[in-house]
This record gives sequence, C-alpha cells and structure tokens, in this order.
Amino acid sequence: MNIFREAEAEGSELAVIFQAIYYDEAKDKTGQEECLIRIAEKYPFFNLMLGESYVKKYGECEDFSYIQKAIECYYKADAHGILIPKYANALWGMYDYFGQKGMLEYDEQEVERLKVLAKRTY
Repeated sequence: MNIFREAEAEGSELAVIFQAIYYDEAKDKTGQEECLIRIAEKYPFFNLMLGESYVKKYGECEDFSYIQKAIECYYKADAHGILIPKYANALWGMYDYFGQKGMLEYDEQEVERLKVLAKRTY
C-alpha cells in the first residue's frame, strides 16, 4: 500500500484505483472508508462509491448518520455533474423512504429533479 500511496502522491490515477480495489477485496471497511474519503477529495467520482459504502453501513447497524453521510457524498458528486442515474435513484429512494418516516425533509422540486436524473437510463 505504501507504494500505491507514493504513486498516488506522484499523480498516478491507476494507483488510486488499485487502492480502492484492494480495500474492497480485503473487506477492510475502515481502510476502505479512509481511502475513499482521501481520494474523493481529488477525484469526485469516488464520492459515489463512498456514499454507497455508507448506505451499506446503515444496513448493518441502522445508524441514521450513515444515511446523512451518503446523501452528502451523493451531493458532492452531483456538484461536479457526475450523479449518474443509479445514484440519483438511490438518493430519490432515501428521500422517499426516510421522508415518509419524517426523518428527512425535502422539497418536491428536488425530488422531481432526481426522478428525471434516475430515469435517464430507461
């Protein structure tokens, strides 16, 4: 991993991808989160993967803070214009599910925007 981090520091984008794959395959959730947080700052696409990992963590422990972190990650990706339909759909689903439970507030215009983004694959 030190070699990959050194290569990342020197600008290797491939080293970044290898790190993400390593932590995913090793099932090292702590290392994976740390890695994704670090590289998402430089490569916003990784916010999508980080958000997805937070959703999985919520599924394991039902700590709502993970949903809030996932939403934040998805909006960081959206700010860079890379909220792909899969994640727009996930975000829309979070608003729908947690909004009905009274845990999230949202406006209808945002939900409609997410629906449009989510349906771009169909």
